[in-house]
Amino acid sequence: MKVLGIVSSPRKLGNSDMLTAELMNLLPPSWEKKMLRLTDLDIGSCSACYACLPTGCDCRKQDDLNFFLQEVKAADKFIIAAPVYFLGPQTHIKLLTDRLLCILNDAKEYIKGKECVIVIPYGVKNWDGYAREATMNFARLLGLKILGVRMIQGAIPGAVFTEQTQEDLLALAQSLASGLLANTQDSNMVYCPSCHSSLLQIDKQNVWRCVICGAYGHWSIQNNQFTIVNENPHERYTLEGLQEHGMLLTDIKDEFIQSRQAVKAVQKKYFKAYEWVSPHKKENEE
Repeated sequence: MKVLGIVSSPRKLGNSDMLTAELMNLLPPSWEKKMLRLTDLDIGSCSACYACLPTGCDCRKQDDLNFFLQEVKAADKFIIAAPVYFLGPQTHIKLLTDRLLCILNDAKEYIKGKECVIVIPYGVKNWDGYAREATMNFARLLGLKILGVRMIQGAIPGAVFTEQTQEDLLALAQSLASGLLANTQDSNMVYCPSCHSSLLQIDKQNVWRCVICGAYGHWSIQNNQFTIVNENPHERYTLEGLQEHGMLLTDIKDEFIQSRQAVKAVQKKYFKAYEWVSPHKKENEE
């Protein structure tokens, strides 16, 4: 069994490192264990060129994306650790999530239902923001089955290790070893019944929608209990859902190619419409 710890933090021996290491130590000693720091990778931002679509086409950027994807393919189970940076996860989680566009039409190569657990250290109470949902989205786009998520407060390295943390880490390690779901939710909160996101839009017409997975339905209050019902049979994170999204983007790409001249005509009136400010502007561009 091969387990890969994916750490999205530039701080070596910080809380993300140590939490991942603790989880590794709690797993069976016979397992092969490796850790990968996202900030050590040369990963550029997505250019939205859609060259990676359709099936069989690779991303044109020559960086470490393929190295990362090969490590994902080689592993059986995963630990993902991403600290909260100002109401969201550390930057490389979002950066790499955008680049996962390239696997949509080849999703069957990745959507294997491999299991993972997630730990998210954060410093200030109630400032965890959307880090939980964004990190879960990253894991699901890689086709991973999330067994457990823990938000753990502590800013100074080592501050996360309380008695409660040790109990939580043991529960996560046991879930990863056994494949059984650990409790990932606060029972006092309302979560999406499909992806367990807490980012729900609630309108006055008793309709709700999950902004992450697209699930929707009606909500009601009965016997002082808030209840939501999922009425969307289409799962965004399934193999079929991701492939459908890939094909929709491919259609957009084809439409752009067919209307390229018309697009250029629209763009022309905005060419040099304003002066662009840049510290890297060359003298011959002035």
